[in-house]
Amino acid sequence: MARWAFLQAVLSAFGVALIYFTFIQTRRAANYAKDMVDEGRAATAAATDNVAITKAQMAAELTIGMMTLENDRAPEGRTLYVTVLNSGATPARAIKMALGEARRRPDDPISGEFIGTPKALDFKSISKDGFVVPSLPVSEERVQAALSSGTPIYWRITFAYTDIFGTVHSADYLVSAERGQIERKQVGVVSGG
Repeated sequence: MARWAFLQAVLSAFGVALIYFTFIQTRRAANYAKDMVDEGRAATAAATDNVAITKAQMAAELTIGMMTLENDRAPEGRTLYVTVLNSGATPARAIKMALGEARRRPDDPISGEFIGTPKALDFKSISKDGFVVPSLPVSEERVQAALSSGTPIYWRITFAYTDIFGTVHSADYLVSAERGQIERKQVGVVSGG
């Protein structure tokens, strides 16, 4: 009987040792799992950052390119031709553009306000190549006044468009023609989602 008691004690000690080592291994496995979850979160955060960077690099960006004041309506006047460029890597969509003669605000030398109702243009898409918009007729009298007196003619050009990622962008330009030179100044750019 003492043998059986001794054997039961040995088996019980062995069982307790097995349970103890099982708990130790379970704790190690839980720690490894926690570390893997932390690494997964870090990888997800890095991937999210990469997606945001890629979107920013690929997004459409409309700008004003070359502008000319052509004497194609002589003797009544001229036409301002505006080249709209997409410097982004993807097309711009649902473009709303407004062009019109403007006056410069006295309190802010680079922004202007439309005089009258601007010409509104809508386009479905603009690719990388861009396009030329024969935008506004200008009277010859107005052109000659600008050329002789140095009184500039101002135009305001605004854009609102969506990139392929669904982000809405806008840009606002104030353009002036003075002594035969056309100068463009970007008033503001807004991006949002």
